[in-house]
Amino acid sequence: MKITLKSLAILFACSCCFGMSNKITHDFKQKPELQILPKGSPLAENVDLVDLRNCSPETKLAAITLQGKVNSGEKSRVFMLVYKDKEADERAHTKMDFWLDYFKQKNHIKNYKQIDLDTYFAKYKDAYSKVIVCDPNLEASINVATMMCSLDDAIVISKSDLDKFSDGKEVIHLSGRWKKNVDAYKWAYENLWDKMNHKMLSCQHPTYAEHHLRDYLIRHKIFQFWVTGANVQDNPEADSEAELKFARKLMSKMPPCAPLVGWLDGGEDDIGLTEYGGVGIAGEYGMITLGTNWGANYSALSGISVDFASMIKRYQAKKDYSVPKLEDDKVYLSFVIQDSGDAPAYWQAIQAEVWKDENRGKLPIGWGITVSSLEMSAPMVEWFYDNAKANDYFYFCISGAGYCHPYRDFCSKTKNPEQAWDRYFTIIDEYAEFTGIEELGLYTDAWLEFDRKENDPVTKKFVNSLENIDTFILGLGRDKNIVKQGHNYLLGQEDSLVSHVVTRWDTKNTYPNKENQQWLANEIRKHTPKKRPAFIMVHPLSWSYFPTDLLKVTEMLGNEYQAISPRIFRDLYLKSIDK
Repeated sequence: MKITLKSLAILFACSCCFGMSNKITHDFKQKPELQILPKGSPLAENVDLVDLRNCSPETKLAAITLQGKVNSGEKSRVFMLVYKDKEADERAHTKMDFWLDYFKQKNHIKNYKQIDLDTYFAKYKDAYSKVIVCDPNLEASINVATMMCSLDDAIVISKSDLDKFSDGKEVIHLSGRWKKNVDAYKWAYENLWDKMNHKMLSCQHPTYAEHHLRDYLIRHKIFQFWVTGANVQDNPEADSEAELKFARKLMSKMPPCAPLVGWLDGGEDDIGLTEYGGVGIAGEYGMITLGTNWGANYSALSGISVDFASMIKRYQAKKDYSVPKLEDDKVYLSFVIQDSGDAPAYWQAIQAEVWKDENRGKLPIGWGITVSSLEMSAPMVEWFYDNAKANDYFYFCISGAGYCHPYRDFCSKTKNPEQAWDRYFTIIDEYAEFTGIEELGLYTDAWLEFDRKENDPVTKKFVNSLENIDTFILGLGRDKNIVKQGHNYLLGQEDSLVSHVVTRWDTKNTYPNKENQQWLANEIRKHTPKKRPAFIMVHPLSWSYFPTDLLKVTEMLGNEYQAISPRIFRDLYLKSIDK
């Protein structure tokens, strides 16, 4: 093993603080220029919780746009209850009253009170003087109306709700203004852009996520667009080519590392740019994608400040970073859940349910979390840190500040690509120093062959630019031929470990069940190198594997296999090659 200043520093720190260096050297609030996302208004002492679970999408539109206006004041005063006990996909979602109870416990708010919808609209009727009525024949008008609302004293409603909300209000009708979606967005650009937020954008289908994000879009005056998908490009109001051209124009105006909130795929009714296509296109302009369309209450959540330094110290005090004895006949595996890190909304709704699994903590699991989650939903991240067990390990993915594909022309269309890359690295490195996180997941490509000759220069960019990251976990599933080529190797002068994920998942079965447990066990056995000791990174798809499932997988594998954390993985691997 090559002894470097960095490795000596790590060895020294390991003897001083719970086996890991305490890297908290500053309060991140002292460096606001590195923040990715805007801050909202702080919470009022008493907030209202409004139940929208049984409301129509049209009523949600009016209620959530009003929430955006109310929470744009000096204090955030409204939260929405949006998730039913069981959503259509039968996965449980953590409801907002759970989070508000926790916020009370942490003194983020004094109290909250649930009120009915009629009381809500009556209480806040003076928060708007106008209603903007969408065109029922042009879905893009909903996004445009939301932008208008963000700049005016107004809420957005559907035509069917006109009588309900127009009493005493000025009515602005959008019907018939534009024939095509792109015309509506171009009008918005020409008339609204100058007064809107120029540091981020939103791509979201106008109706797909039932308007959950619109309070945040209004609070922060975020410009929205949508690009019609190939499956519905023949609709008379669509012009996919012109819409994409317009979207590229918007992205070209963004600064490096600007967030793209919402989501790029609108489901079967309109696939939009698709996740793969859209994340890649946004990345060309240095933008990072944050999956937030099904998230809720971000206008209020973005205003809650958290004492991160104390939170991280409490978390680190729980950890056991001692390195076990290296055994020559073992297969060491590390479960690293890469895809939980691409969407802040996942942590709000699904991840908290995953963490209620009674078997969490019985084996080490690496939980991928994006830097952006620490800003967009800080008090929720605090809950995960406070409730982490000794075997819960946080690491950054995928790929750091936000979801992007660094090996697919990332930053290539920015004005100064090197400066754009530098800002991206600075954000990741500052957060790594602040949190003590030393591992980073990187998206490679969609299970295609990883050509090291072509891709090593990109990997080396990360290795040489990130002082506080020394382990890089590559791939959202196994890339073609990577095990055969060699999936663990060192790069750079600081002995940075690059470890590729060696497993995939059953694309036809994405629920936790016995079949998926057996699938993953078979994947691990099949792609375990013959040489011992062996080291493999295992990516269990977040939707398919909860802690109980992973515990069952390890039981199927038997004593030959030992699950370890990503941090211990690096330490044992270096020991193995130093023998």
